[in-house]
Order: sequence, then C-alpha cells, then structure tokens
Amino acid sequence: TVTLATAHRSKGLEWDFVSLYEDFSFDPLDPDNKDPKQRDDELNLLYVACTRAKSILAVNAIVLTIMEHCVDARKKAEAKHAASCRG
Repeated sequence: TVTLATAHRSKGLEWDFVSLYEDFSFDPLDPDNKDPKQRDDELNLLYVACTRAKSILAVNAIVLTIMEHCVDARKKAEAKHAASCRG
C-alpha cells in the first residue's frame, strides 16, 4: 500500500518507510529569511514529516542541507573546544 500525504495531514500517523519530496520550498537556513515565526513553523513541519518514519526515512535536499549544517557547526565547536583546552 502506498499513501501519499502532506506533512500537515500526516500528524499522528506513522509508516515503515517515508520518502520526503522536494516540495518544502522554505529554506530555514537561508539568511534572507527574516521571519523567525515562519522559520520555526517550517522547521516544525519538517520535523513532523521526518518523524513519521518507523524504519526508513528517505530525506530530501532541505533535510540534507540542515544535517550538513549541523555537522559542520558541531565540528567547528569541537575544534574550538579542543583549541581552548590546549591553552
């Protein structure tokens, strides 16, 4: 069975496999996006979509970008911490 649903309609539901499509038009990491409420709403919606998967989540470009951003930020923070520990 294949179910096609929007992120809004998927709240409270779960599937073994979820594939996110490239229809999230708002990039929460874009510095030109000045509206924090819209950013938070879109991030929440993306979170809802991602957490519908019980086993497998096929991510889209926005999720990959956010993940890369978080990994880069973590590496920078770890390097800064290591440098401060060395004196």
